Amino acid sequence: MTNPTRRNRSLATALAAGLLAGGCATPGPATFATWQVEAVADEGEVNFAGIPVRSGQIVVSEQGSANSLFLALLVAEDRPYVHSGIVVVEDGRPVVYEANGRMQPSLRTQPLTQNVVGGVRRLDLQTFLENNRFVAIYDPPPGADRERIARYARESFMERLPFDAWFDRTDPSKVYCSEFTALALAAGGVALQGTSPMNPNDSVTVILAWLGITTPDIIPPAAIVADSSRVGLFSRRDSPAQVEAWFAVKAELHRRFTRDQKLGNVLYLPPLGGLKFQPPVAAFMAATNAAAADWDDLAPEEIDRRVRALAARELGPFEPARVALD
Repeated sequence: MTNPTRRNRSLATALAAGLLAGGCATPGPATFATWQVEAVADEGEVNFAGIPVRSGQIVVSEQGSANSLFLALLVAEDRPYVHSGIVVVEDGRPVVYEANGRMQPSLRTQPLTQNVVGGVRRLDLQTFLENNRFVAIYDPPPGADRERIARYARESFMERLPFDAWFDRTDPSKVYCSEFTALALAAGGVALQGTSPMNPNDSVTVILAWLGITTPDIIPPAAIVADSSRVGLFSRRDSPAQVEAWFAVKAELHRRFTRDQKLGNVLYLPPLGGLKFQPPVAAFMAATNAAAADWDDLAPEEIDRRVRALAARELGPFEPARVALD
């Protein structure tokens, strides 16, 4: 394998930061464009602005940013959401435990993953809802021991379990976000429902090699909630149709990101830093979001069809390669 170019190294710097992530008014239907609550609180449970919150619930989220898209392209399978955490009710208020990392300044330049610090942290559910563009809350599968799930989350926080910038799920002494969530659920008797292999795309392979990330697969948040019931869907600025359209946009870009495509065709790093969408990709996203404002009565299948039509208009036609049959 050839050494990464200067452009690849610059892109890797921005992507490394993306690998880490993920108002004063009380959140609710009046302050959120999407506030869909799909479950009813049982007697004695905490009602948070209409959401029946319970210890052991799972939150999944993403920002809809260039970093979110990179994380989606990092794995071979298209899956919604790129971040996850655990809800725990403490003293009558819901908090979220999550594994979070950040890049710190350092004289070390390679691999950048050596400069990552962070670990399991705790924040209010309200803050979590306000800080993420798309959020869904799920109940764990039936039979899960919610108290054991909550206990693992709290103990990980108290023990300052560090963040895993190498995304190695075989080493539980440090964790990335969805690994932390999967381990918490495992403590409550919930088995992991699968992993996603890394994307064999040549450009992704070069970036990951430069970052020193050698894991063969990643635990996707979507696998964590595969057997769970959704409690609610939330977004401050996007309508339900716009939320659906965003995930259809990601799916279409993932479909088009074939092995020979370059990350630089989708994302770029401007001189002042901060990973950005390439202009045609940004135009496709803007056109879709604007159109989806009038799609609230459409079924998901129709939204997906319209998103693909907009992709053909903004990015050009695309037909996946056909495999010849013997």
